[in-house]
Amino acid sequence: ITLSNRTVRHSPHRDLPASRALHAAVRISTDMVVFGGINSGYVLGDLWALRVMGEDKITDMLWVQIEPSGTLQPEPRFGHAAAAVGDVMLMFGGELRNGL
Repeated sequence: ITLSNRTVRHSPHRDLPASRALHAAVRISTDMVVFGGINSGYVLGDLWALRVMGEDKITDMLWVQIEPSGTLQPEPRFGHAAAAVGDVMLMFGGELRNGL
């Protein structure tokens, strides 16, 4: 997932990502970027960033949902590994909805 040309959806209602387990998270710039995971048996394929917004690094944070751009989109998955290389989040492995 390349994040430099990302489309970000800010919610006026301060949406939060669903709780999840077995997701992957990386740091890109000042964002903590989270992809996938599983919640109550439902495999997730959403992408979120916890964005630091100001001088106070503890209280000035905002969750924003990111819409990946491009034609090759990652499938929902859990139990995968991820690494950040520049502004790119690389993912490997994991289990998909169909158990592969």
